Amino acid sequence: MASLILHSRCLIVPLLLALPASGLEDADFPVEAYVVRDRSAVRSGPGPQYYATDQLSRGTPVEIYRRDDGGWLAVRPPEGSYSLVAAKHLEMTSRKDVARVSHPQAVAWVGTRHGPVGNHKWQVRLEVGEWVRVLGEERVALFDGGKPEKALRIAPPAGEFRWIHQEDVGRRPPPQLQEEQPAHAPQGRT
Repeated sequence: MASLILHSRCLIVPLLLALPASGLEDADFPVEAYVVRDRSAVRSGPGPQYYATDQLSRGTPVEIYRRDDGGWLAVRPPEGSYSLVAAKHLEMTSRKDVARVSHPQAVAWVGTRHGPVGNHKWQVRLEVGEWVRVLGEERVALFDGGKPEKALRIAPPAGEFRWIHQEDVGRRPPPQLQEEQPAHAPQGRT
């Protein structure tokens, strides 16, 4: 009997591991998917050690560009996302919302809506002469031990991603929460 149970486990476990958690394992990217949990963290990199940049509500659509080890999905930065660039690496143009990259070491640091970050991460090096859309400015220390400096908030550049775990998304929108009806609702008289 014990060998039958052990044998059954040996057959079932690989089958369970082969089941797709989100339906994205064999996808041709990019793919549209939906957040299936409330307050799902979106991160600056593929893992829980990266800082959260935002939280998405259940039902929020996301566009997925790739799947990395550990089930982390690279998604287009969600609405309201931003990146930071040291102001000294940009030249403002005649338009208030457009700047030109002026320094060869300019990078786009991944912004967050979750308070101060000790060591910002960057994914994209910007090219001298590249145009960026300016969203605002702030004083921020971009790396550990750095002094706060003037940085411009910009729209995330091409090639920059945010990351969400595959357990937090699915290929179909989640069922909407239905309004609960009282079990003993008063009946109307006719």
